[in-house]
Amino acid sequence: MALRRTTARTLVIAAALTLTACSGGGGTPAATDAGGSGSSSAGTASESASPSDAATASDAASADAGSASLPDPCSLLTAAEISDVTGVTFGEGTYNEQLSAADRRICDWIASDSTFATAQVLITPLTDSGWEAAQSGTGQVSPVHDETVPGADRAFATEEGSIVAMDVHGLFIQVAYIPSGAGTVLTQTLALAAKAAARVP
Repeated sequence: MALRRTTARTLVIAAALTLTACSGGGGTPAATDAGGSGSSSAGTASESASPSDAATASDAASADAGSASLPDPCSLLTAAEISDVTGVTFGEGTYNEQLSAADRRICDWIASDSTFATAQVLITPLTDSGWEAAQSGTGQVSPVHDETVPGADRAFATEEGSIVAMDVHGLFIQVAYIPSGAGTVLTQTLALAAKAAARVP
């Protein structure tokens, strides 16, 4: 179970931070597991040198322009909604200062019992190359497939359903539900993604 939590938590960070790296928003971060300790961080990120090619620089300018209007990720879901959908009691969302940056905003919800379950919403501007980069980055950790989410222009999900990524009005919104045990959670994560998409301005 600990191995599954490690893989899943890495996946939560990997997809969106791959997107950020390819959009020129801070290099290529590396994610690690928080160990289920109940902290508000789902991992840690380290930065590397920014890419230098012209296409990436153009994408970076687009990302910077969009970052000023990113919605608050903690406003897209409530603890009560996550608890209702998952059947697990969650505490209130906490803005993730450690992983958030100028071009991405992340909110974490941690189960308030002893299950180590977590939920997360990540928001970042979506560049021309970002969608494919996110699919490719996520697919290196877990197979992905296209999904339909009400309110999203397009979406994909991981095989076991712990990650649903969406294009909503030109924003990349990643919703994750990491349960404490093994099993498919696609139905729950899709339900949470639909709620989040409906609140994106």
